[in-house]
Amino acid sequence: QGSVLFHKKRNYESNVLAENLLDTTGCGDAFFVISSILINSKINLNFIPILSNIYAGLHGNFLGNEKIVSKEEFLKLIKTLSRI
Repeated sequence: QGSVLFHKKRNYESNVLAENLLDTTGCGDAFFVISSILINSKINLNFIPILSNIYAGLHGNFLGNEKIVSKEEFLKLIKTLSRI
């Protein structure tokens, strides 16, 4: 149904952004990794759940953990989505 980031008594929410995933194995881990990196950056907190959902959705396009989504693939999709 999406995700919620709780930070300093505030909620930052994002809806599900990917449907019809091939396999969700490791998607939670992928989400956690990206959100952990972003929480320590200076990015606006509203974007963290959105970007984390995007990365987890990309990860779900592969079976199990057979492939790690690259930074380039992640940024390419973000750029594509920003044009919509």
